[in-house]
Amino acid sequence: MTPDRMAQLAQILGVPLDRAERLWKIIEFRRLPMEWTDEARARVPAIKDEIRDLEAISRHARELKRLISEKRAYFAFAVEPKLETSANERRRFLRQLDAIASDAERFSKAPDLARKVAGLPRAEDARTATEALELWPQLFDVWRSCGRRLAYTPNGPLHRFFKLVHEELGVPAPSASSLRDAIRRRIATYGQTLPSSRHSNPL
Repeated sequence: MTPDRMAQLAQILGVPLDRAERLWKIIEFRRLPMEWTDEARARVPAIKDEIRDLEAISRHARELKRLISEKRAYFAFAVEPKLETSANERRRFLRQLDAIASDAERFSKAPDLARKVAGLPRAEDARTATEALELWPQLFDVWRSCGRRLAYTPNGPLHRFFKLVHEELGVPAPSASSLRDAIRRRIATYGQTLPSSRHSNPL
C-alpha cells in the first residue's frame, strides 16, 4: 500500500497513521485464507463429486486389502529377502489400507465433514463470495475496534473502507446489496459489539 493510500485508510478509520499501518498488516493476512478457499473451490467444484471419489477410495482400499490378504503377497513388501521383514511391511500396509478405507467412508457419509476436509465453506455458504466469508468479518472487527458504528450508506465511510481494502488486495469491488445484507446480518448477530471469540485479536 502506498503512503497516500495508507493515509487514506487512516482517515477513513479515524485513527493515527501508525495504527492504520498495524491494522493493515492484520487485514492483509486474510489473503491466505482467501487463496486457500479459492483453490479448494477450483479443485472441488461440486461436493457430490468429492463424495463419489471418497466412496471409490474406500471401496478400492478394501478390495486391495482383501487381495493382498488372500494372496499373502509377502514378496511385494520385502526390502530385504527376509520373510520377517516382508511380513511386517505387509501388516503395516494392511493397517494403512484399513485407515484409508475407514476415513474415506466416514467422510463420504458426512458431507459437512467432507467439505471441511476439502477446505470448502459450509453448505449454507456455498454460494457466498470468498471475500465475504474470509475477509469481511475481519473488516467489521477492524471497523468496530476503531470506534466506528456499523451502518450502511451508499459510498459512505464503511463502503469506502471496504472498497479501498478490496482494491489493495486485488479483489472485485463489493456490491452495494451484498455489503448492505452483510451489515444487517452482522448487526442482527452481534449488535455493535466485537464477537467474543475474536476479542483476542490485536486490533
